[in-house]
Amino acid sequence: MRSAAVGFWLFIACIAAICVSKTVLSDTLDPDLFWHLRVAEQMRAQGVHPLVDTLSFTSIKEPWTPYSWLAELFMDFSWRNFGWQSAVAIEAILSVAIIVLIALCSLELAGSDRRMNAAAATTVGSFFAIPYLAFRPVTFAIVLLGVCAWLLLRDRRLEERSRAVWLIVPLTSLCTNIHLAAVIAPIWVACLFAGAIQERNRRSIKRYAALLMATSLACCATPMLPGVVRTGWHYLTSDVMVASGGIEEVQPIGSLMLALTIALVAVVLTNRRALRLGEWLWLVAAALMMCRMSRFAPMFAFIGAPALAATMPRLPDGVFARRAALGALSLALIVSTIRIVAGFPWSTPMGQWVNRRAPVYPVAAADYVDQNLPPRSGRLINEFNWGGYLAWRLGGKYQVFVDGRTQLYDEKFWRSTYLGSDDDLAAALAPFHADVAVIPIHHSRFRNALESLGWQSVHKDNTAEVLIPPSNSEGKP
Repeated sequence: MRSAAVGFWLFIACIAAICVSKTVLSDTLDPDLFWHLRVAEQMRAQGVHPLVDTLSFTSIKEPWTPYSWLAELFMDFSWRNFGWQSAVAIEAILSVAIIVLIALCSLELAGSDRRMNAAAATTVGSFFAIPYLAFRPVTFAIVLLGVCAWLLLRDRRLEERSRAVWLIVPLTSLCTNIHLAAVIAPIWVACLFAGAIQERNRRSIKRYAALLMATSLACCATPMLPGVVRTGWHYLTSDVMVASGGIEEVQPIGSLMLALTIALVAVVLTNRRALRLGEWLWLVAAALMMCRMSRFAPMFAFIGAPALAATMPRLPDGVFARRAALGALSLALIVSTIRIVAGFPWSTPMGQWVNRRAPVYPVAAADYVDQNLPPRSGRLINEFNWGGYLAWRLGGKYQVFVDGRTQLYDEKFWRSTYLGSDDDLAAALAPFHADVAVIPIHHSRFRNALESLGWQSVHKDNTAEVLIPPSNSEGKP
């Protein structure tokens, strides 16, 4: 009934509003955003091709591949033309799109007569997706993959006769120029292809074989192809920071999410015949990828939520048609919208907004360096998560020590800095003769090493500390 459909989409809108509220009212800007902007600036000046890095003085000085070039240029365009607030607005829009796509996928697999099931499953799927959404290239890729998932599940519902499913091919091609995650699309198709082989349906086998070949070729449709392949292989086999688990999103999922995944699979198993083999293979592949690296959790949501919706006991859709439910959902959505609009940083300075909830970025410390410490060598010591921000804020004056592009630093660098002892770090820092260091006021990896080299503090605030070396002591105010 129409009122139940209205209630369902009001509920989904409320879930999306929670996601947007997190973006606008709680989150800050992603640390990698800032180096993405600087890379886009370099591409605008030099062209779209492998680049020799100029942001970090310790990075390899051989051409590297900015595989997210298309997303980076778009991010830079929106930042320059619509202000830094556009990053918050676009992240919010992408987050809404992802929640809606999880809901659409759930309806396709469960059926439009199981809206309450789809709503419950979307809620669970949102738990997997929301923590990993930010204004960065992979979020654009997640949206495109969500559309691919919806087209595949829609095609399954239409008995694999939908022409629209072939839109996956250009979407995969577009995604390939946005993020390495594009390879997930042919992986999903391969799962359905394997299922079709077991089902011995010749038409389905031919259809999925053609789709698998087309999406695989689409993953090659990038001017950066050789570098993309090398970078992907590096992440899988040679990146010691990825292998060490030093980056949170490339670690396996935490205990809470693992428990939820086990519970979801247990529910699906109770009615396993509701899914075809291809969907089961898709679910297992997505779960394994997520368990290996938590960053794949949003992709898991596109099949985990639909599988849950299709297999869980039928819930009453009539709840959505009740006036009390419609009124409560409408009121919740209105209140959430008002809070979001009121909390949006329409005119708030970026430096104030990014640290409004907790000290995250060294805004005051960067201002101090900019105003009081003219560069000599032009080298700045910093820790991992601040490299992008400092390269953006002090670019043109200073090169940073390290940033979030782990593939731009060799194994020796990581072994002597984040994976070594304080003595190893001090030995690594000494030869660079940097002008200044900006380190966290608490839990700094570099403080002991810098102090052992005689560096002195010249500025402290509630977020960061600025240190200078003995050779620069005359520059101390």
